[in-house]
Amino acid sequence: MFAKLGDVRKKRFIFIAIFLLVLALVAFLVWRFVINPAKAMLVVETDPVSQVFVNGEQVGKTPYEGEFEEHEIDLKLVPESFEQALMPYETKVFLTSGVETIVRREFGAEEGMSQGEEISFEKEANGNVSLSVVSVPEGASLYVDQNYIDLTPVKYNDLDPGIHVIMLQAEGYKERSFSVQLISGYSLTAYVEMAKVPEEEAQTDEAKDGEEIDENAEELVVILDTPTGFLRVRAEASTGAPEITQVKPGEEYLLLDKQEDWYEIQIDEETTGWISSQYATLKEQSQ
Repeated sequence: MFAKLGDVRKKRFIFIAIFLLVLALVAFLVWRFVINPAKAMLVVETDPVSQVFVNGEQVGKTPYEGEFEEHEIDLKLVPESFEQALMPYETKVFLTSGVETIVRREFGAEEGMSQGEEISFEKEANGNVSLSVVSVPEGASLYVDQNYIDLTPVKYNDLDPGIHVIMLQAEGYKERSFSVQLISGYSLTAYVEMAKVPEEEAQTDEAKDGEEIDENAEELVVILDTPTGFLRVRAEASTGAPEITQVKPGEEYLLLDKQEDWYEIQIDEETTGWISSQYATLKEQSQ
């Protein structure tokens, strides 16, 4: 009889303990997600330093970190510059509870000369991870971890959680590169604004391209060491073509044309031929 009474008390104790644990868990969840939910983090980084306004109220200067309830805010950044007037920046940002949203900005003096990115998150219903990139200008080449993906706008799902390097390239614009951290269960969206290349820099680059083309037209082919001590020169870019002469390691010849695995060289005033590029290298001819 006493043994049965002890079993009943033991079962009652276990039941009460489980009940109290469940009650504590429910209380924690209510406190965590209803009474005191996780805050949304906003991080703002700028060059130069700027004043940060949220919904029309100044909240600090950059670098800035702040906590907010989950909602959409109006963000305004006013750069502090004494050398030249720089253009302020205004945007709308949706802040997600428990997630850090990042805004970076490099200010320019004219329209199109500023650059930066807004990195935000949205919960994925299926728990997957994805990356969306939108750019100004549209149609920029997107690279992730140095691998070409596509032209923007892009939504890319074949990535693992963790840190990845994003790079954007577009003709007439400065290359933009930055890191992002992908989180399981969230879709990351990067809105990237690229800065135009200043006109004087673009003209300089065009001049350099022209110089490179002129120099390439006068490239020399230097014959490298071969197993036989010479290199066959053929009438066409093919191992089955007739041999017209031979050249020796260390000799240099003017480059006339290139094909896959073959160089056409000027042997003398009347003779040209093709050699395997496997046993040759190129160098610029002294002007």
